[in-house]
Parts: sequence; C-alpha cells; structure tokens
Amino acid sequence: MAKESDFIRLAQSFFKQHNRIKLGPGDDAAIISEVSTNDLVVSVDALIENVHFEPHWLEYEDMGYRALAASLSDLAAMGARPLTFFVNLELPTDIEIDEVREIMQGMSALGEKFCISPAGGNFTASDRIGIVTTVVGEVPKDGYIARCCAEEGDIIAITGEVGIVESAIRLFKVYNLASKIDHKLRSTAIMKFRRPMPRFEIIEKVRRVVKPRASIDISDGLSSDLFKLAEKADLEAVIYEELMPMPEVVKAVANEVGVDPWKIALSSGEEFELILVMPPEDFKKLQSEGIELIKIGEFRPTFRPTVKFVKTNGREIDYIKGFEHFSYL
Repeated sequence: MAKESDFIRLAQSFFKQHNRIKLGPGDDAAIISEVSTNDLVVSVDALIENVHFEPHWLEYEDMGYRALAASLSDLAAMGARPLTFFVNLELPTDIEIDEVREIMQGMSALGEKFCISPAGGNFTASDRIGIVTTVVGEVPKDGYIARCCAEEGDIIAITGEVGIVESAIRLFKVYNLASKIDHKLRSTAIMKFRRPMPRFEIIEKVRRVVKPRASIDISDGLSSDLFKLAEKADLEAVIYEELMPMPEVVKAVANEVGVDPWKIALSSGEEFELILVMPPEDFKKLQSEGIELIKIGEFRPTFRPTVKFVKTNGREIDYIKGFEHFSYL
C-alpha cells in the first residue's frame, strides 16, 4: 500500500521549473515572485465523487483534467492568465499509486496547454475521491473583469454552445438513452463533459479589442449564472429564443426525455463557457475583428433583478435554474 510520502514524491515529479516560481513543491509553502505592474488572481474549485460525477462517468485522467479546468475557468472569466496551481487530493485508502498518477497526468495534460504545473499540494485519506484545485493567475493592475457592472442596453454574449454537459449527464443517468442518440452526437457531448476547455484563447482576443463590463463562467447554468450578473447590476437579463444556439445533441436528448431543449440549454451546469457583457458598439467592434461570440440577449431596466426567456412567439418566461451544489444532501 502506498504511503503519503509516495504520493508527495509523485506530485513533485509533475512540477516544472518556472521563472516566477522561486520555490515549488517540497517545502512548507511555495514562493512566487511578484510583478509590480500585475495583480494576482486566485480561485479554488472542487470535483467530488458522487457530487459532481459518479465513478463510472470518468477515467482517472479525466478527473484530474476536469478538476483543474473548473478552477482555470474562473481565471478566464476574470480575464487573467494562469501562473500555477495547488492541489488537495482526498483519496480512498485502497487507491493505487498508479491511479493517482493518472489523476496527476490529467492535470498535467491541461496545465501544459497553458505552460503551468503544480507548485504544491496536500494529500489526505477519505471515503471517496475529492480533488480541490487552487489556481493562481494574474492580470495587469486593475485590469480584471468582475461580475459587475452591466448597464441598461448592454449585449449578453456567450463564447460557445451550452446544454451539452447536461445532455451528457442525462446520457449517463437515463437508462438506454445513449442507444437512441447518434454516436457522433453522443461522443461530442461526453467529451465536453470529460475534457472541457477553459476559454483563455477567446478572452485574450476580446481583451485586445475591448474590455467587457462584466463576465462570469457558466458553472451553475446559463440562467443561474446570468442572474448573478443581473443582481449585481439591479437589471433584468433577457434571453431571446431565436438567438440561442441549440446543439443537435441537446435537441436529440430533449426529444427523447420529453423536455423543451431550451430548458436543458439554460440550466446545464459546468459548461465552462463564458458570459460576456458589453455595450452594443463594443460587440460590433469584436464582430469586425472576426472574434466569434454568440449574442443571446440584453439587459433592460426592471423592478427586480431576474432572467427572462423570450419565446419566438413573444411570450416571456421567468427562468432561473441551474446546478445546485447542496442538492445531494
């Protein structure tokens, strides 16, 4: 049976020298050198067995990859560039060191895309797998994008299609559903669930042209996360059905389970696309530069913050629903 010291040595092997990480794994703490013109951005997220996934949904490498992706997506939403990360692994006592190596390899596969590696971490025994990742990034001084400050008339845009992750979860959970969905559609949905990509590339392109007024990553669901922006601004967020992209897999799954596809698209959590808010003139600038964002709605004045979904027939529906982290209790 592997000891804690074995796990620590394993984790240390994944650290790669970085000119900003003066002291990495192996000491009581890491040392990161400052850049006086930048602000540090720090976030933490967790991937817990039987809360965020069931064991047969993910390979060990997928677990590591997806856990790190969730935290990195928060940095992308703030307009930050990643610098390093720390990991706390909660592990069953019967887990093999090779299985832990696979978890770390999954993190490494994603980290290498952004030239980052783990600067430290911790291991503890648990009755199930839990992966808590803390990420460190940076932005130019006062250059971060927060959840405020949407204004009346601002455009609501997203970086990609949504609803795919909830479709994948339904494919896992609903008996015999997978056999009724086209193989290519099924594979696309499951791959996005297992290997989501933080949207650093597109936010960097956006930032070179304009600075969005507000941003958030879609972790709890489009409508739920959009409501957080509406609350901050004391406005109403309006999504138009005719503007919403509707992936084929979402339509196929919705048809089989008997729900409206837009409900899956609006409530699907852990998509890790970004919601970006900006004035119409800024959105036009991005279009003229060939930067592809999907306009789905706008902000308008209201008596109380909410999210409205406007059907093609003009009917308006209050709709705020997403992933509830404590629903398993």
